[in-house]
Amino acid sequence: MKRFFITTLCRPHTALLLSAATTSTALYHFTRPIHASAASAAATPNNRIYFPVRYDYEFDSLALLPTPLLANFTLRGDVASDRLTAALIRIVSYETEKEISAVDIEVDEPTTRDLMYKYNVNKIPTVVALKGGIPIGSYTLPDDFKEVDWQDFKQWIESMASK
Repeated sequence: MKRFFITTLCRPHTALLLSAATTSTALYHFTRPIHASAASAAATPNNRIYFPVRYDYEFDSLALLPTPLLANFTLRGDVASDRLTAALIRIVSYETEKEISAVDIEVDEPTTRDLMYKYNVNKIPTVVALKGGIPIGSYTLPDDFKEVDWQDFKQWIESMASK
């Protein structure tokens, strides 16, 4: 008789499947696709949403990717940061056919402050577009922010992916 247990870890895209049998135990790690349907999965096969960065050395290898990377400088628990982050993840994961990836940089961690200086981030939230480690653009919310201008943000993301 086999029993199956599924435990979801920190992120919704990662799960751990634990299979216990009478003679052996097998441990499988798999990643669920981040796309909602086969149609959207075919449209953006190479887009990635990376785990949040909490140390500057974690960002070094991501910054040098040949495809454009959107570095989202965000503050946990901040309304504007949360809304911009949600829009960024949805657009990169589901709504663009352009090849682009994204990562959150949590600026409330003291170990990421150097990245703010390096990429000239002086307002939170800010999304900095990088290609091969070189900044190619940035996006910030207006001072009178109420909601994310979805069309404007999506257009900016797609323009950064085309560079």
